[in-house]
Amino acid sequence: MRIQSFKKIRGFTLIEVIITITLFALVAAMIAPFMGTMMTRSSEPVVYVQESLAIGQVMANLMADYKKEVDADTLDLDTFKTTWDGHTESGVTVDVTFIDFPETAGVYTDTDSDGVYDPVDQGDTVTDLLLVTVVKSPQQLSVILGDD
Repeated sequence: MRIQSFKKIRGFTLIEVIITITLFALVAAMIAPFMGTMMTRSSEPVVYVQESLAIGQVMANLMADYKKEVDADTLDLDTFKTTWDGHTESGVTVDVTFIDFPETAGVYTDTDSDGVYDPVDQGDTVTDLLLVTVVKSPQQLSVILGDD
């Protein structure tokens, strides 16, 4: 005759279940703030790209106007500054200022053949340049335009 032995099937004890639930709760408590922050900040890159595109569009319009006036040989920097300074489009603001830049700045020559290059001084001749800055906070794009 054969004796059958019944194996005792054992489950989890109450303490094992409580420890497991506690560990899951601790991990969830650490991950939840991180995930919440990531979900709320996930749209920021999209906003930055949209702002960049808006800035690029305004700059493209400005440069097309500049190129048209240069090609037609009708460019007047004063008029161009008046037209575009303070221009606002799609939340993008254009700031235009004049820059005085000496024509001889950074020009050196060895006039006395002593091997030392001296700065060239040709008076106070100044070329007018425009510094055009297109801004949509916190991003900006700048370009320097001249009449030559």
